[in-house]
Amino acid sequence: MNRLFTPKPFHFFGNDRTCVYTKDSLNFCDRSQPNSAITMGQAASNQTRASLLLKLRDKDEAAWLEFVQLYTSVVLSYALRRGLQTHDAEDLTQEVMVEVAHSIQKFEYQPDKGRFRDWFGMIVRRRLARFWRSGKNRPACAEDLESEGNPDAQWIDEFQGVVLQAALENVRQHFADTTWQAFQAVWLDRTPAAEVAQRLNVPIEVVYNAKSRVLKQLESEVIRISDDCAWLPNR
Repeated sequence: MNRLFTPKPFHFFGNDRTCVYTKDSLNFCDRSQPNSAITMGQAASNQTRASLLLKLRDKDEAAWLEFVQLYTSVVLSYALRRGLQTHDAEDLTQEVMVEVAHSIQKFEYQPDKGRFRDWFGMIVRRRLARFWRSGKNRPACAEDLESEGNPDAQWIDEFQGVVLQAALENVRQHFADTTWQAFQAVWLDRTPAAEVAQRLNVPIEVVYNAKSRVLKQLESEVIRISDDCAWLPNR
């Protein structure tokens, strides 16, 4: 079987639900109905604009599929940057997802006490530290994983990069090409508004309006998938 992760089913919604990873999808199957499954495509069509993390706490299957599709790449990339081999990084990523599935009910978003990013990062670092403790070739970074009070810069970069990219892709469909081009040039590429207006042959007010409209929806989407947009630059 081609795979992204070793297919180790685990229970998330109770004893009759099994989560199965394959190369191209992640399915939830009802073992009392062998042919039933919810695919990633169905998950996307079933999602509403409510917070992804709130839906996880409500044991929403579609939300879990979206969560796994979004955040596995964060964990996997971080584990590889921390020195794990691909096979070990894949196994660790699955272990992290299992722990999140079991622990998400306990997570409460309190900005003054910590973000979801930090809570998630603590789970990943704990798993990494446990992995290095179990092996013979313990790198120097293992000490950092156990001693750091907050996620390191690598984790923050991975997390915010994936969240921002996903949010951009999700909101792109809601705007006309000219609006998106103006936003992309001003906000992402940091091109002066006057230059963008001249390039697109539109009044400069149109450029400012495009930036404001897209950024407002982008912030909402970042909050939906990560419960926090404080780090998002206004530029």
